Amino acid sequence: KQIFSKYEDPTNGLVSVSNLATMLRSLGQNPTDSDIASMTYQLNDVLLKFDDFCLILLRNAKTKEEMRAEYIEAFRLFDTNNDGFVYATDIRKMMEIVGANYDEAELTSLFREYDKNMNGQIYYEGHRYN
Repeated sequence: KQIFSKYEDPTNGLVSVSNLATMLRSLGQNPTDSDIASMTYQLNDVLLKFDDFCLILLRNAKTKEEMRAEYIEAFRLFDTNNDGFVYATDIRKMMEIVGANYDEAELTSLFREYDKNMNGQIYYEGHRYN
């Protein structure tokens, strides 16, 4: 509800579907444009009710373990020298190269969750980041 409320129009209680990708990313998901199109295909409007948003979340929910597995795979791709560490600066560079639509707040949130020492690197081998 908190995420929905952040983007909600106070005059009608609805959220534009153009905000859906950002809302999902703030919840740890990474939908593509194609994913968003298929999620909103059945809606007859460009505005979301809270119930619609909840239904989209339920249909596309991933377990915490599934999300961690995706992050580990991504971390491996970013680990260019294969030392088991991913550096924050490398992730930012790679995001720019691939044109990923992440803003600084989302990256900061990711680093806060996985960079327990707050030293700019994430040790992902053996899942020791958690």
